[in-house]
Amino acid sequence: MKIRRPSKPEVPFKRKRRPPPQATKLLRYSLLSGLVFMVLLAIVFLPRMFPDQPPIEIVRSFHFETPNNRTQIYIDSVTVSLDLAKFRANFTVADKGKVVVFGT
Repeated sequence: MKIRRPSKPEVPFKRKRRPPPQATKLLRYSLLSGLVFMVLLAIVFLPRMFPDQPPIEIVRSFHFETPNNRTQIYIDSVTVSLDLAKFRANFTVADKGKVVVFGT
C-alpha cells in the first residue's frame, strides 16, 4: 500500500492568533536564565583562563656604541624593569622574511 505525499498548500501558513502569554513569558524567562547562567560561568571560569603571568621586559629604545672596536648595546627604555637574575635577552634581526638570532 502506498501512502500519498501531502500536497503543497496553496498559501503559506499564517498564524491566526498570537501565541499564548504563558508561552511568551516562558521564552523570556528561559532566555533571561540562560544569560544569567552564562554570566555566572564567565565570572567563575574567566579568571582561570588568565592566570597571573610574570611580566616580560620589552626594550623600547636602544643605541649602539663601538669604543675600541667592540660593539656595545645601551638600552634606553624598557616596558618593565626586571631583576638581573630574571633577565634573559635574545637579540634578533628580521632578514628577508626570516628571524635570525644574532646574540643571546
